[in-house]
Amino acid sequence: MTIRAGVIRLVVMVLVAIPSHGWTDLPSPAAGELATIDPLFDAEATRIGFLVDVGRYEEAWALCDSLTRAHPGHPAPHLFTAGAYVSWMQSYRLSDYEAQVDESVARAIEVGTQLQETSEDAWLSSQIGCAYSYRAMARFRRHNWIGAYLDGRRSINYMKAALELDPQLYDAYFSLGGYHYWRTARSSFIRAVAFWMPDLRDLGLQQMELAVDHSRYVRHAALHGLALTLFDAGGIEAALNHNDQAMGVIDPPTNGSLYLRGRLMAQLQDWEAATMAFQQLLTKLPPRAIGYQVECKYWIARAHQAQGRLDEARQLVTAAMKQSESRNPAAEVESALESFDAIHRRLVELDTQLRDAH
Repeated sequence: MTIRAGVIRLVVMVLVAIPSHGWTDLPSPAAGELATIDPLFDAEATRIGFLVDVGRYEEAWALCDSLTRAHPGHPAPHLFTAGAYVSWMQSYRLSDYEAQVDESVARAIEVGTQLQETSEDAWLSSQIGCAYSYRAMARFRRHNWIGAYLDGRRSINYMKAALELDPQLYDAYFSLGGYHYWRTARSSFIRAVAFWMPDLRDLGLQQMELAVDHSRYVRHAALHGLALTLFDAGGIEAALNHNDQAMGVIDPPTNGSLYLRGRLMAQLQDWEAATMAFQQLLTKLPPRAIGYQVECKYWIARAHQAQGRLDEARQLVTAAMKQSESRNPAAEVESALESFDAIHRRLVELDTQLRDAH
């Protein structure tokens, strides 16, 4: 009990130190205005972003590797490398490259901090902030709550410093918006223990919208991120609009966009469209992505149930239940929306409903 109380006091002290306010005064860029161009890595950032968006990861990693060899003392190549690996892991919900992400992020922070000692530069601040955000996500996945919040704080401070140096670095608002929304939406601890901290979800949505409209290098990521966030917030029509835009930019659509389309269609009870989205996603997942496959099968079975196709639903639920037994949690990455435990509880509940149905 003493240890638990001590941990709670420590976490509260950490949270008190985290700024409880964001930048509520957002800029108003002109229509069509884009963020500042990266003076050193414009072409490379654009190319790597494209390769990652369309799922050509091997090419993206090769370009990242060549950049790292050419510029080992700059944080950008290390950050690009971490971003490409994180995108792959999120796309398949597999944790294959966690060690590579850790290494690239640590190197980006190290060399970026060294360069900042002699150069006050907006891009450097932004890149270090991005690196800390990746490390915060990694620590959050490992349940290192204090480390995650500390790195989240560092990330936001660096992003704000970047915007003070260059107010037109609109790409930074994607990170700011994600932080301000998800820190409350996914932190029951903040709501229960640090209840005095303001709910900044609306600010986060506005900041992400700004990134969608005016970022230079992260527009597709911002489109999908905002669509996912709006879905979580209950803004189904707005989420569908942004999901349409994201799927219109990338053909074939990314795994993340397909997944969200399926969830949106299920929410709207368009069961045929939901089934199509999850079936297409299933064809793109490797056999090792067991948790992801199980969730897809759950939603297809749920669609069959709603359409009165109970035998097909039962068969799919039985297969998903059996498959879930071989899942290795350490090898997978959780969904941004729900834990696998929550997904499995839904599956068990659906199994019970189907057994009771006549």
